Amino acid sequence: MKEINLNLERQIAKEDEKKYLFLPFDIPENTEYFTIDVSFEGEGAGSNVTDEEKNVIDFALMDENGDDVGASGSNTRSITVGLAYSSPGYRRCKPRGTWQIIIGCYQVKATGSKVSYNVNFKLKHFRYLLGDLHTHTRGSDGVLTPEELAAKAVKKGLDFVFITDHNNSTQDTPIPKVKDLTVVEGLELTNYKGHINLLGHEKPYDGTYAVNNIDELNQKLDQAKSRGAMRVLNHPFCFMCPILWDFDQIDYDAIEIWNGPAVRKDMLALDWWQKELEKGKQIPVTGGSDYHRDYYVTDLLASPTTRVWADSNDKETLLEAIKKGKMVITKGPDTTMLDIRCGQYTVGDKIALDEDKALTISAKGMKKGHVLQVFTQEGLVFEYENKKTGDYEYSMTVRNKGFVRAQIVYEKGFFAKLLHKLVLSTLSKEEAKKDIPPLVYALTNPIYFY
Repeated sequence: MKEINLNLERQIAKEDEKKYLFLPFDIPENTEYFTIDVSFEGEGAGSNVTDEEKNVIDFALMDENGDDVGASGSNTRSITVGLAYSSPGYRRCKPRGTWQIIIGCYQVKATGSKVSYNVNFKLKHFRYLLGDLHTHTRGSDGVLTPEELAAKAVKKGLDFVFITDHNNSTQDTPIPKVKDLTVVEGLELTNYKGHINLLGHEKPYDGTYAVNNIDELNQKLDQAKSRGAMRVLNHPFCFMCPILWDFDQIDYDAIEIWNGPAVRKDMLALDWWQKELEKGKQIPVTGGSDYHRDYYVTDLLASPTTRVWADSNDKETLLEAIKKGKMVITKGPDTTMLDIRCGQYTVGDKIALDEDKALTISAKGMKKGHVLQVFTQEGLVFEYENKKTGDYEYSMTVRNKGFVRAQIVYEKGFFAKLLHKLVLSTLSKEEAKKDIPPLVYALTNPIYFY
């Protein structure tokens, strides 16, 4: 991560006691967040004024509009401020313009004091942010509180997690504010004819979730769109709760192509999606664990993991990138990573095909026996079975308009298939009787060429 350091100092005199001094500083462009570390000479224990001679220097911040961002006593030694996270007592906001440190000279020694502020600006930079777009808490049928879910996400190394409880908005749910993790509001509109995630708004629609026809459903979805929520059709070919509405009559933004540990339903969804892409449609796909709880030795959060290509981990930036399809979906946060590059462009981008384009697909940590597949508007155009675990790269030239996407599939072994069928049989004995196809291990959204 690129960063810029700024060191500020201010000499405090005895005559400044009981005054507020202001120390301006400019925030560099493209700052994602910043941290200020505070120190001063001759500090005393605690922030209370006593008859003991000591320095008590309070700390506060004011933004470019002259509004308070937050305030704390002289015990404060470090604070962080950003749009995704701010320290307790400081509001989340976008760092920009000229801000001011408010120096509260509560008590000052006769000899005065020098106050030092080390400001570290973390600049925006594009990277793949790891997260889960589909989780449940005690707000519906999950077992964890939002705080417990956030703690689990941090432990797994995630950058973000969306809370999507069944038909229950998060408007009255305190959203955890955790450093290095963005927790985003959402709701899973759960109907007997299908489940639809509404991502990014605490109350995506008014009235009731209980709708009985497509017109009533679309009214809810239109309202969610007007409020900035992203609408995702969940597990559309699930053997338990598929989408029974006519896809062509639903107003949606994306398809959850991979839901939970990969099974046959996800491969059906992939086949359907490929056919839609071949028709010229541009449908972003997401993944989500649909996390409710773990069972014995399982660790199901972020299985699969959605990796979002973005330059900042705040809600607005994440949603914008997700809506554009700038996502790669992998089995977990530390499994094989699959990526597509065409010059400066990557997944979700749209490129003018004014000449032949060189494109590279890279698989980092691809396992032995796993198969890389490359698809275009012509269908499957390349397939490679990896000979040994390691990185693999494939290059191609794009000459025709359309798209390029990639996926990695694998065949389960004999005993893994037995276990797979045993678990499935607890949900559907009929589904457990069906053959297990090669299953997805990683996949990309397309790059489009026009």
